[in-house]
This record gives sequence, C-alpha cells and structure tokens, in this order.
Amino acid sequence: MQSLSLAFLPFFVLPIHIATTPATTTAPVTERTVASAPRSTPRASEPTPATRIAPAVPVGHRAAPSGCDEAVVPSYTSLSYGTPTRGRLSDAQFLGESEFVHHVDAQNCNFWGTDELVGVVGRVARKVAAENPGVRLTVGELSQEEGGDIVGHSSHENGRDVDFGFYWVDEDGLPYEPSRLINVRADKTAVVDGKTLTFDVARNWKIIEALLTDEEADLNIALINVRIRRWLLDYARESGVSDDLRHRASVVMRVPKRGAHPHLNHFHVRIYCPEDDGQCRDFNGLWDWVADARAERAEASDALARAEQPAETLARR
Repeated sequence: MQSLSLAFLPFFVLPIHIATTPATTTAPVTERTVASAPRSTPRASEPTPATRIAPAVPVGHRAAPSGCDEAVVPSYTSLSYGTPTRGRLSDAQFLGESEFVHHVDAQNCNFWGTDELVGVVGRVARKVAAENPGVRLTVGELSQEEGGDIVGHSSHENGRDVDFGFYWVDEDGLPYEPSRLINVRADKTAVVDGKTLTFDVARNWKIIEALLTDEEADLNIALINVRIRRWLLDYARESGVSDDLRHRASVVMRVPKRGAHPHLNHFHVRIYCPEDDGQCRDFNGLWDWVADARAERAEASDALARAEQPAETLARR
C-alpha cells in the first residue's frame, strides 16, 4: 500500500490509501484499508464538488434533531468529509424507525448518515419486505449527527457506514425480530430467551443483492465473518444467481483481519463517497463495475443537459 498525505480540510491532514497490490477475495482487511480483488481492480477516483439535487424521500427515512423525538424537514444537502476513520459529517439525515426498519443499539441515537446512505438503507429494507411482508431490517449504528469519533467503532465517522443485524427465523419458521445484534453459531443457530433461532440465509443474501443492484448508492465493502460469507455465496450459487453478481458479492464481502471484531452478529456496510462530495475520501478506488455505472450516469446527465439546452436558449429569446 502507498500512503499520500493531502490537506483537504482547513484544520487537519488526512492520509489517502491507494490499493496497488491485488489480493484474493477472502484476504483479511482492516477498517483502514481495503485490498483490491482479482478481476476487479479498483479505478482511482477523485470526486469533484457539484450542485446537490434533492432525491426522492427514501422509505424508512425521516430527518430529526439530535433528540430523535421531533421530525424536521430534510435539507438533502449532506456532506461527508475525510475518511470513515477520521472524518466528520454536516447536514446529516436521520434514519428513523418505520414499517421497514427497526433500531438496535439505540441508546445514543447514532442513526445519522449522508443522504445516500440513509436512502439505500430504506430501499434495501423495502426490497426485502416486498417479498416478505411484515419483515423489518435490523439496523445498528450509523454515525453521530456531526460525525467524528463514535464509541464502540473504529470507523463510522463520516456518515457512510452502517451496521445491519441479521434476519432470523424461529422454531416455527416464522420471522423473528431481534432486540439486539445476535451472534450466529457454526450450525447457523442462536439461542435467545430460551428460543432457538436460525440464520435466514435467503433473506440475508437479499441484503447483499439489494446493495449491489442499487442504482443510486455505490457499495464499497461489506465486512463479514468468513463463515457467513461462505454460507451466502453457497446459497447464491445454488439459487442460480448470475456469475457476475456472485463475483461482485465475493469482491465486496471482505473478511476482517485476525484479532478484529469477528462480525458474527452483523454486516458492516460502507458506501463509496458520493460523486459530488469533494472533500470525502475513500480508502480504495472504485470497483470496475462502479466506475462503469458512474460513467454511464455522467453520460446520461450530460445528454439530458444537452437536450434541454435548446429550450433554454429559446426561452431567453
């Protein structure tokens, strides 16, 4: 890995890490670096500032002050600064509970994120619920309202990280909504309050699938225990998921390094810096399919601008 210091904030200097050496898709990674994977060498990217456009209000979303008890009108102007381990957040959006989302680890109300992160969480929750009515996505912490250090995490500092709890079924095969993050054992079970629960492989795969196929937010990594990673990839193969999607999943599902949190009770998901957040920094470049998608979005935006130009010119006349 090479490290390059760049002073992009007026009050501190942050390191940028650029992946240069390929690694296997199961290689351990830390919260501070992400190795590139074979067949998907990340492309370096440098986001540039641009005018923010208000997105559609995502399902499961509301904006709220730090007290978490009074809704306010969202501004859709969130900005992510620095890196996930040394960053901050401004004009954050709040992810509220809804018919699709429920909170755990809620004592500090750290459910703030960028517009893009809050939006994709809502869309993922709705996609899973569309096939499983009444099932809610378990969401642990995102970031503090203004980002920065957050107790219990080495990252989650600039509004682009979120912890997802697992989907479970009870002894009768019915969905079970946990009140906390639950560790899964080697036999895919857990015992809670005398009940034996089973890790719902199908629904948990849907989280990864929904993240990878989202058209608005770009998935960077999903830190996950190596055992759970294998279960999900095996399920995807046996279920006939396309080679391309399974490959992407194998690339983004990263294994924590030895000695780090084992991630036996949650997925740690991180999205890339939004294209128009000029002071946000990723630890690695874009995966090839993300770079292609961003190029297509930019081309479509340019085409739309060109198509509207004659009308604007005529209006001025």
